[in-house]
Amino acid sequence: MLYQAAKRGAEVYMSVQLNGQKLSCLLDTGCEVSIIGRRILPDVFLEPNKRKLYAANGTEIPLLGKTTVKFSVQGRTYSASLTVSEAIQEMILGIDWLQTNESHWNFGSGTIVSEDEV
Repeated sequence: MLYQAAKRGAEVYMSVQLNGQKLSCLLDTGCEVSIIGRRILPDVFLEPNKRKLYAANGTEIPLLGKTTVKFSVQGRTYSASLTVSEAIQEMILGIDWLQTNESHWNFGSGTIVSEDEV
């Protein structure tokens, strides 16, 4: 499926529906692990997560746990394994999700083609 990403400067976002909320989700090839802010999933049960994550400046990101969520993009349903942190304010789909979904990102046109649908 082809998605048009919304460009905000050098950042690229994709509009997703998660638990009845419309979110602008950051697509980030430099992020090894997909992550989401706890404020977006305040009541979701979290599994323990022993992984350590670091910001680009080397600062450790405090983690609360992990969960798997389903969300939709233009009417198609996808799943993502997300690490949860209070230090993050948004949803970020990293290279792990892009690879799992066999995504092809055309940076020139700002489009993403993803082959994997749940």
